[in-house]
Amino acid sequence: MNPWMLAAAVAALLLLAAIRVGEGRHRRILVPSVVLGGLAMVLALGWGARASGYYPSSRALRLAKQVSIELAEAARDPAVQRVIIIEGSSYTARGLDGSMLARLLTRGSGTKTAVVQMSLDGANHFERSWLLDIALDQLTRPERQALEAKEVTLLLEIQRGYDYSPLNGFVRNLRTWRTYAYMTPGNSLDGLRSVWSLGGKAPESAASLLSPAAEHAAVNAMGIGLARRGARFDDTKPVHGYQPLKRSKRGYSHGDGMSQVLEAAQAMDDSVAPPMEAVPWVKDLRVPRYRALLGNLLDSTAFFAVPSTEVADIEYVRAFCAGATDRPCIEYRDPALLKRLQRKPDWNDARHMRVSGAEKFTRWFAQRYMRDVIAEKNG
Repeated sequence: MNPWMLAAAVAALLLLAAIRVGEGRHRRILVPSVVLGGLAMVLALGWGARASGYYPSSRALRLAKQVSIELAEAARDPAVQRVIIIEGSSYTARGLDGSMLARLLTRGSGTKTAVVQMSLDGANHFERSWLLDIALDQLTRPERQALEAKEVTLLLEIQRGYDYSPLNGFVRNLRTWRTYAYMTPGNSLDGLRSVWSLGGKAPESAASLLSPAAEHAAVNAMGIGLARRGARFDDTKPVHGYQPLKRSKRGYSHGDGMSQVLEAAQAMDDSVAPPMEAVPWVKDLRVPRYRALLGNLLDSTAFFAVPSTEVADIEYVRAFCAGATDRPCIEYRDPALLKRLQRKPDWNDARHMRVSGAEKFTRWFAQRYMRDVIAEKNG
């Protein structure tokens, strides 16, 4: 057994052994004492497991391993001056090639750039923050100091399905290793707060999520099942944040493709953006949480969106960028880009691109990032 876990177990057993049962009123405290002692034992074992580098096993943990590797490499490379951390869901995981973006930005701007891509299919906002937190914990003090000396930007994905459903996928994956992993007490509380702030706009009410969220938070806090579903971080096999698709989804019909999106984008150039429906949690919770996580490492934040063939997506992105943030916002309503993404081989389904589409978008994105983010910083 790991020394940390052994120490925690011994401490918990000593606590139980300290319980004394005598006559009279002392007997009345036996049951609560045993319950509290057992709870203390479970909490101690959970703490010991995490202190020894064990985490709930999930695909997100594998991505956390890769993110930690990329952050450490960027920190140790004295030539790297700019670090971009990209967080997102499957839209970004399928549609934006982080390694290619780093090469394009390095060549185009003349500044060596590292791109750390923490995007994962099906990952809601709180699973993403969970994996980043784990990755940051792996940094040594010299690595953190090195990163603090570099220009670090966090790119936040805009996507209506996740913005209006902050706990997207939680109900669908109830009582799975994946949800037990990221539903920490803090994530559970903030997740409920974000859902509550949306009111009727959220697909599930905060009240309906309260009981399962509390259950998952308790299991996570106590580390229940870590012996069976846990993994030692150092032994975890990493997985990259760019996960390209080479074939179209079976039965996918391209239909009009990007035609309707292109028409909507062209119409937007001649009109005033509609008022933004309130998504207060993005500004009040999402961004501050990342700032707290990254601390002195973070220099700036910006938003971006990955194309889809759905008109509702581009309308949401435009309204978001026009009214929900004062940060740089890279939206995709460029007719030239949308025309290049018209071909069926660029798409896996209506929402996710294949390799050829991702390459086209990444090239366009690099140019737009240099124009809208780097140029703004340079004044």
